[in-house]
Amino acid sequence: MTFKREYAKRWLFGMALVATPYAALWFVTEVYGVPMVRGVATQAVRELASNADTSTTDRQGARPVQWCSAGAYGPLAVHAEFHWQNELESGDGKNLYLWCFGRTLLIHETRHTIP
Repeated sequence: MTFKREYAKRWLFGMALVATPYAALWFVTEVYGVPMVRGVATQAVRELASNADTSTTDRQGARPVQWCSAGAYGPLAVHAEFHWQNELESGDGKNLYLWCFGRTLLIHETRHTIP
């Protein structure tokens, strides 16, 4: 009986030893990484929207509609979803980034443009 109890204590201690840094890293990614990646993704959406074909309509003050949201998939992994729309075209996409304490690396990109 003491063997089972001792084994359970070791197992719980081991799980706590692994889960605590994992959860702390996920929290740091959510607090610091998500806003940083959202800024990078928003800049990419602005570039996509400004590169869209707007030659046939040159209305004064017409600006593309765009939005971007981001969230942490796990420690150091951040996903961003975006949508943009102007007079002629629209598009959306999802990107997966690796955030490493101030640096972002695009891992996977999915974009759809609808003329």
